[in-house]
Amino acid sequence: MKQILKIAALVSLIALSVFISCKKELSCESCRTVNQPPVANAIDGSTSSDPDGSIISYKWAKIAGTVSSKIVKPESTKTVVKTLVTGVYQF
Repeated sequence: MKQILKIAALVSLIALSVFISCKKELSCESCRTVNQPPVANAIDGSTSSDPDGSIISYKWAKIAGTVSSKIVKPESTKTVVKTLVTGVYQF
């Protein structure tokens, strides 16, 4: 009977060890907030804002309109667009 108790205790100890070693580690991945997009001001980029922090760079790009336009300084807070023709553009 003592032998059975020793084996049962040993099996229980091994099972407990495996359970503890396989237990998932708690993390805070779900605690993080989702990154919010910046709020852009297309007239003056320097008045744009980022609800999660600060804006570290700018990159003007045309997303709709004729091919003729040319962005002079795409990394600047304010920029000039040249060679525009009559039409509707989105930057």
